[in-house]
Amino acid sequence: QQLHARIAKVLEEQFPEVGANRPEVLARHFTDAELTEQAVRYWYRAGQQAAERFANKEAIAHLRKGVEVLEKLPDSSARDQQELDLQIALGSPLIVTMGYAAPEVENAYLRAQNLSRRVGDVSQLFTATWGLWIHNLTRMQLKSARRLADELLSLARRQSDPAYFLQARHATWTTCLYLPELSACAEQSEQGVLLYDRDQHRSHKFLYGGHDPGVCAGNYRALSRWLLGFPDQAVVQAEEAVALAGELAHWFSLILALTFFSFLCHFRREAGLARKHAQAVTALCTGQGIAPQYLATARIIRGWADVHDTKAMLGIDEIRHALDQL
Repeated sequence: QQLHARIAKVLEEQFPEVGANRPEVLARHFTDAELTEQAVRYWYRAGQQAAERFANKEAIAHLRKGVEVLEKLPDSSARDQQELDLQIALGSPLIVTMGYAAPEVENAYLRAQNLSRRVGDVSQLFTATWGLWIHNLTRMQLKSARRLADELLSLARRQSDPAYFLQARHATWTTCLYLPELSACAEQSEQGVLLYDRDQHRSHKFLYGGHDPGVCAGNYRALSRWLLGFPDQAVVQAEEAVALAGELAHWFSLILALTFFSFLCHFRREAGLARKHAQAVTALCTGQGIAPQYLATARIIRGWADVHDTKAMLGIDEIRHALDQL
């Protein structure tokens, strides 16, 4: 323990670039030195950096290690705040790798919600509630999703930062599509596009559902335009969402945009384009090892395209396997 403590101190004081670029190294030494508070701080930093590099499995491992180490500390408000930071940071990598409906996602956000109420942190209560909202929506618990979306609007009104209104609208436009309240979805997603600022809201994809809110607003705006009877407008808006995701170079956001575009092509009976976008989704999901739910969805779209092209048995088999995946 003494040796690990000495190594950690030397690295921290004389080699600050190690702590800045490889915080997991200091986290391990502080953990083995049983200097818990310092260890947790570096595990948290390591988890954040891994998530920003799209190394989501590493991020989950680092953040869970931080929670494990933290259990050695006695109860206190400072300890609760540290765990709250870790649980909030866990949410998006869990969503990206396991899917919105995974029980691990619900557990992380429920714990974060309880901790945020205990320490009185309204901003992180908002983020935890948002995570529970998307978990419930994906499981089609629409009454719970609507209630949580309303809670988000209420919490946003208590904050001075308009970014909370963007994410409250994010929950509202998504929920409205499934209720369905199509005009409200179109209006809220249009407002989302107007509220969105690429630079100001670039960090949101690491806090809220693992994806960019501007891309999501574009996706739902396009789908609602199709459902309201404007097919050509829908295509233009879907193309804009894909272009934005490509410019951001954020894989999960691009997967979402291409998935929604494949839905739109399916509705328009454009089998070739639907297959093209679904194949791009498949390549991204398998290449990055993320988004299992969208990997299965892409398989369904490819199966439909096969049926459309008179390869009925092949397509039906593909759809059945995809449903098993889901």
